[in-house]
Amino acid sequence: MTSLLDGPFQQVERRAGLVLGTTLSTHRGQARLVCLLDSHPGWVYKEYHDVRQQAADTQLDRLIAFPARLTAAEQTILQTGTSWPASRVVADRRTVGVIMPLAPDSFTTAVRLPSGPQSMLLPIDLLAQSDVALQRRAIPAQSTVDRVLACLSLVTTAELLERHGIVYLDWSYANAFWSPRSRAVYVIDVDGSSFGPRKLIECPGWEDPLVPMGSTGGNAVDRYRVALMVGRCLTTVRPAADVPAALTRLASTEPRLRDVCRRVASALGATVPGGRPPIAELAEALRTAAAALGVVGLAPAPPPPTGNGAGHNVTEWKSLADRRVPRQRTPEPQPAPEPVPVFEPEPEPLPVGQPEPWTRSVPVPTAEPGLSSGAVAALVFLGIVLAFILLAVIF
Repeated sequence: MTSLLDGPFQQVERRAGLVLGTTLSTHRGQARLVCLLDSHPGWVYKEYHDVRQQAADTQLDRLIAFPARLTAAEQTILQTGTSWPASRVVADRRTVGVIMPLAPDSFTTAVRLPSGPQSMLLPIDLLAQSDVALQRRAIPAQSTVDRVLACLSLVTTAELLERHGIVYLDWSYANAFWSPRSRAVYVIDVDGSSFGPRKLIECPGWEDPLVPMGSTGGNAVDRYRVALMVGRCLTTVRPAADVPAALTRLASTEPRLRDVCRRVASALGATVPGGRPPIAELAEALRTAAAALGVVGLAPAPPPPTGNGAGHNVTEWKSLADRRVPRQRTPEPQPAPEPVPVFEPEPEPLPVGQPEPWTRSVPVPTAEPGLSSGAVAALVFLGIVLAFILLAVIF
């Protein structure tokens, strides 16, 4: 099987460069045509009914680039469990279709039909039927282990999508193939998925009782429809209203499935969409049940994503063509920063008419007018002499 990352296609291919082969279906769902690609064996071309809007092209480009962001274990889940889109096809500068891998040969099974023996891809619809109905078509009866492992294969894919914020919505009997030999499930028509909620897809028999048609559906709708499919495949009871009671009976007869039945019933019986348990919890319950039934060598659950979390990888995507590693440059030495000048505060202005401080003269103190010390001494001496003369005259 060719890896999605190493496939022979560019992210965008021209319709004129494709050599179409055998037609597989026409006017099914959103596809006007689905056919093999003779120019690229092992791949199919799906042509859309109508002209897609730019927003849909952006979503499809993000889906095509998505595998490059996954771990090796996640890439294996995506490649072995889904027909993941590999290239957007354009003609006259508009999107007309998409290229996807063909389902692996392991999903082709020999069955007996009214017209005679035939090898075909089995829709998962058959797994939701009784062993009597299966044997009528020359398909082996399915044990509890067979059904648990097939459901685990389906739920592992659904859990991967929910973990990365991808909304599929198109869970139905017609959009998943089942292999009795490998006990695996292969999901198709994933090119219509979106990162985040989108308009609800009509799937007769899979209506969500809490989310009416015409509204927007998110991962909560995926949780309901995945749980309903698991409940139908485990119990072989098809009417949605009868599945909860059938789960109760199954849990009583097979205690090792009690936790699985409880989680499925919880998703089906929630009163609000947000009350449905994450698909990861159902996947873990199925792994535990398989181990209790004696299954060994199960792949462990992929570790939770690192970084921003489930929407993490939703906004930080790049096209495959833009996924080049930038060259590392040695930073050039930067000049030392210039000193920042320090400015003294400006003096407050003086009242109008006064000189500036550096122009005002400082007054020099002057002596008061009077006699000098020498003149005073001479007058004292003269007075004494006159006093003696006056005394001599008197006496």
